[in-house]
Amino acid sequence: MDLNRLEEFTIIAKHLSIKKAAEELHISPATLSSRLNNFEKSLNTELFHRDSSHLSLSPSGHKLLTDALSITRSVKAIKDEIRHSNSTELQHLRILVVGFGLPFYLGPYLDIVSKNNPSLQLDILDDTYCPIENGLKNNLIDLAFAPTMAHTCPEGIIRHVLASAHQYVLLPEFHPLVNAPSVSLKELDGETFILYPNHATTLRSFQIENLNNAGIRYHIYESDTSANFYQLLVPIGKGVVLTPFHSFNDLPNTRSVPIRDIIYPAPSTLLYSKDHIRPEAKGFVQDFLKFVKEASSHDHRKTLRISDSIEGSKL
Repeated sequence: MDLNRLEEFTIIAKHLSIKKAAEELHISPATLSSRLNNFEKSLNTELFHRDSSHLSLSPSGHKLLTDALSITRSVKAIKDEIRHSNSTELQHLRILVVGFGLPFYLGPYLDIVSKNNPSLQLDILDDTYCPIENGLKNNLIDLAFAPTMAHTCPEGIIRHVLASAHQYVLLPEFHPLVNAPSVSLKELDGETFILYPNHATTLRSFQIENLNNAGIRYHIYESDTSANFYQLLVPIGKGVVLTPFHSFNDLPNTRSVPIRDIIYPAPSTLLYSKDHIRPEAKGFVQDFLKFVKEASSHDHRKTLRISDSIEGSKL
């Protein structure tokens, strides 16, 4: 027996009106009437007597109604119990972040989560902790925030784009293109590029794939410098850095210049495993995406203050 049709039957019985029941269910009277007719056919009985002015329960309808109300109440109770068990307070969250600093919307949202989950243990990890795919699929991390190219998302990993992609090249102040409003990859022919040090990361993949497909000659400067400091090699003349991040406060003696013809953009994304995410972490994702949607409709300053006006719920 279809539980949805059973619930619709109880609502029609409550109103004894297809029109009023349809309003409560937010569907058209014609749709509800058709469903009722099919439900009666499946039971091989008439549940309502119909005349031109109103409905009334048939003997079979009276008999079914008592059991139907009991069944629908039980189903609702089970759904509520499951919903409650999946919305328990978040105790531990492990977030891997690729790049420099937190993604723009994540900081204000974590403020909300922390206030509503005072016992939360929060681990913010960099990409030396583990490769993203391995970490998500083996529960080493719950979520990852990283710039990613659409065609490189592994199977079984869900990818939510959080911001549009804008790509830059970090140049030293003595570079001839440092004052250009934007540059083409073709203008960087013959340059030395400093690669992100971590070989197993989405950021390094972004750099290599775009350079390999740009149709230019280039040199690579490799080093064991920490990912937190490798951009410091730019102002001392070791090369330039291709990056999907804009540095609003550029390093001393450097400038971020937009690239206008990037081949594979890498927007900021949220990543998690389709099959291995914990229920409470999944709840975090759902609420965070709602927050981003609302926050993105505000300007930069309002977004930073949004945590003061949104009442978060426990996860």
